[in-house]
Amino acid sequence: MATTPATVRNYKQVTEIFREISLSQESVKQFQMGELSDLDMQNAEHTFVRFPLVFMVPRSSSMDRFGKMILGFSFIVSDIVRDNDELLTIDTQNNCLMIMQDIMSKFIMTDWATVPLKIQTPITMIPFMERFNNNLSGWAAEINVEVQNPFDLCNAAFPVTPPTTVSVYSQVLDFISPAQYNSIVYRCDGTNVKACYSCDNQYNITDLVALFNTPAPDPLPGCCTNPTFCYCWTEQGIYFDNGDGRIRCEMPTAVYNALCPSGTLTLDVIYD
Repeated sequence: MATTPATVRNYKQVTEIFREISLSQESVKQFQMGELSDLDMQNAEHTFVRFPLVFMVPRSSSMDRFGKMILGFSFIVSDIVRDNDELLTIDTQNNCLMIMQDIMSKFIMTDWATVPLKIQTPITMIPFMERFNNNLSGWAAEINVEVQNPFDLCNAAFPVTPPTTVSVYSQVLDFISPAQYNSIVYRCDGTNVKACYSCDNQYNITDLVALFNTPAPDPLPGCCTNPTFCYCWTEQGIYFDNGDGRIRCEMPTAVYNALCPSGTLTLDVIYD
C-alpha cells in the first residue's frame, strides 16, 4: 500500500486514501469512483469483473470560513448474488456489511497522524438486494469526510506580491514567573488596543509559538467562546521564536496601522 500523506489538501488525495484502505481489506477485489449508474454492468462503458466491489459516488460537499472541507460521498460495498437465492443474498449482505465496518473502523479508530481524515459519525447505512441488471446486493452509506485544509494564500495559484510587514516583539519570556503563557495583549505605546486569549497553557516557547500560529478551532472551546477575543492571533500576523527569549510577530503593515497608526506596537504575552 502506498504511503499515506501526512497532510491531505485536495480531493484526489482523499479518494486515493479511500482506494488504498479499501483495497487493503482482504476481501475487497476492486475499488471504483463514478456515478451510481456505472454500477450497472450492462449499461456502463466499463465492466466490473472482480467482486466484492467498493464504489464511491461524490455527493454534496462544503467548506467553512477557515478552509475546513467536508466532502460528501455515497460509499457502497456490493457483491453479485447468483441464482437469486435468499440465503445467499443474506450471506452477501452480511459479508458486505463486515467489509464496510472494517473500512470505517480504519478511519474512525486510527489516529490523525496515521490516517489524516475524519469521517463524521453516526453513519447512515442502507441495505439493498438484487439491484441493477447484475443482481448486486450489499450496503450503501452516506458519509461526510472532514479534511483539515486551512486557507493558504502562500500556496494558492495567484501571482504573489509579498505583503509588507512590520516586526512586533514581545517581552522576554522566562517561563518561571509565570510558568506558562496562553494569550497576547497588543499594546500601542503601552495602551491595550487588542487582545487574543486561549485556555491552552504552554510551558515552552516552541509550543507557544505553535499555539499562536494555529487558526481558531471550530467550534471554539467552552472556556473561550467569543471569536473577537478567542484564538484570534493569526488575524494579526505570523509568529516566530526570535531566538532571544522573545516572540516576534511579522504583522502586515495594514494591520499594524489599524492597531497603532502613529505609535510603537508591542506584544504583552500573558497567562490569563
